[in-house]
Amino acid sequence: MACEVASVISRGGVLLVEAGPGTGKSLAYLIPVFLSGARVVVSTATKNLQGQLISKDIPLASLISGTNPAACVLKGRENYLCIERFKSFAKRGQENLFYDQATDEIFKWASYTHTGDIEEIRGLSKYSRPLHELIMPGPLCKGPKCKYFKDCFVQKIRAKARASDVVIVNHALLMNDLIAGGDGSSLLCDNDILVLDEAHRIPDIATYHLGIRVSLAEVQSFFNEVAIELKVGLPRRVYSLAEDRNNRCALDDNTLSVLDNIILDVDGLIHRLQSVSGGGMDPQKDLIEWGEDIISRCETIKTTSSQAWVRFVDIQTSNMVFNLSPVDVSNVLPELLFYKQHATILTSATLTTRNGFDSLTRRIGLGKDDVKEVVVKSPFDYESNTRLFIPESLPEPGDDRFITAAPSLIIRLIRANKGKALILFTSYARLQIISDIVINQVSDYPIYVQGMQSNTELLNRFRDEEDSILFATGAFWEGIDVEGRSLSLLIIDKIPFAVPDDPIIRARYNLANQQGLNPFEEVQLDHAILILKQGLGRLIRSERDRGALVILDSRIFNRSYGKVILNALSRYTLVRSLKEIENFLQYQTSS
Repeated sequence: MACEVASVISRGGVLLVEAGPGTGKSLAYLIPVFLSGARVVVSTATKNLQGQLISKDIPLASLISGTNPAACVLKGRENYLCIERFKSFAKRGQENLFYDQATDEIFKWASYTHTGDIEEIRGLSKYSRPLHELIMPGPLCKGPKCKYFKDCFVQKIRAKARASDVVIVNHALLMNDLIAGGDGSSLLCDNDILVLDEAHRIPDIATYHLGIRVSLAEVQSFFNEVAIELKVGLPRRVYSLAEDRNNRCALDDNTLSVLDNIILDVDGLIHRLQSVSGGGMDPQKDLIEWGEDIISRCETIKTTSSQAWVRFVDIQTSNMVFNLSPVDVSNVLPELLFYKQHATILTSATLTTRNGFDSLTRRIGLGKDDVKEVVVKSPFDYESNTRLFIPESLPEPGDDRFITAAPSLIIRLIRANKGKALILFTSYARLQIISDIVINQVSDYPIYVQGMQSNTELLNRFRDEEDSILFATGAFWEGIDVEGRSLSLLIIDKIPFAVPDDPIIRARYNLANQQGLNPFEEVQLDHAILILKQGLGRLIRSERDRGALVILDSRIFNRSYGKVILNALSRYTLVRSLKEIENFLQYQTSS
């Protein structure tokens, strides 16, 4: 892999590399870049990988290559303390003579931080109200006109990034930078090297970030700023639809009415601002422009009707995000992402599906003549060290009986393995139901459930306690490493198919039909295989690791597409009986 990376650095172009676990893919792209002397931007999908790169892989690659590149992690503005906001926050606190624990923690941290990165504050959510008050919304930032500009944490980290040889970002920040990158401050220059690690996530992240969106969190932030200026009450009716829902749905009359309400409320507040605005450099001017931009985006989302775009709303517990996203990003990604710099390397442990790289290259707009494709297999002995069990007699996941049958099987496997289990779910709702049942019946081992603590704290506990059990979803499907005896049983509740009535999935089905492709295979099956391989890849992270993989989905044997999935998982040794997998677990636990 290192030789292929060195070659593309020399000649330029695009390289796709699927590199299995244990290949050392980070070192394989870092060392050739360091030896070339080129500047590199590394973009990842997860914070876990960013942390591993800056603390472990870059120092090791520097030592091996005999180089000393300057490296930094660059995050979005919303991750950094605004000094002007903090001064105002501190003044209000002194006037009120009121300090709670969160405020006290913020004051202590602000007195010593050198980075302003709010993740340094342990035990305080970045979404908490006190922290929200310390972050300057982008539309209100004064830039060089701010009296604290020279000391600004955002400016300092951006200056450090411009001077660094290695800049680590996430895919979302990279996309936003590429869209806005006409002001001369872009992350990437013509001669740079771009590495897209965890590149299997690029099509979905591009779909989201290359569109237009308005969130209720942003609207609330705008209302808060106006309330500070005008002492007006905050409208609440726009939040009514967000209660008790947590899904993605197409825009309908109800959700469109929320957009109408946002437009009316924001427009009303703009008129109030204009009535007190003095024109010129009046501080209300930025607020007015921000409000006008919110209205403009709402109108665009409301009125755009085209097969090339999909309109939907993500409804979360405390937020709603209205989106207008391109169905097909293949026509914009090549010029936007791949041809702007000298060389681009896309890598992941999972890039290929049924037809090699074809599905990925089609989605990102690259042809066979545009790229070099390489597969580097894992050196791990999966055949000897793993067993894959899929219980044929278990009811299918869509059957009501699954919820009562699955916990009993999970408990049997946990006891055979004496804990040491990671149980991954495709939905948080099912995670909660099944974990509650297991917790009520198992008291022998520590059990952790995602949401009890931060993901980082949960992962650290799971690593440190050799007999613990972790129920998780979402971010735990990829980007985490648990080597050694703490993890030797990995259970997945079902094939991770996307929700069929998801607006994006429906739009992609229509596109696949238009292109003469099989919609189920192109949109659902390929995506599910990639996610499944990512999830199963959490088990074996070193040559010493051993363990069992269990997929609680009998459709793999009962449906025609099951053969394709089994073929994608052929490196694992398949066993057909529960007794056989229990014996394997008990043997490895005692050895």
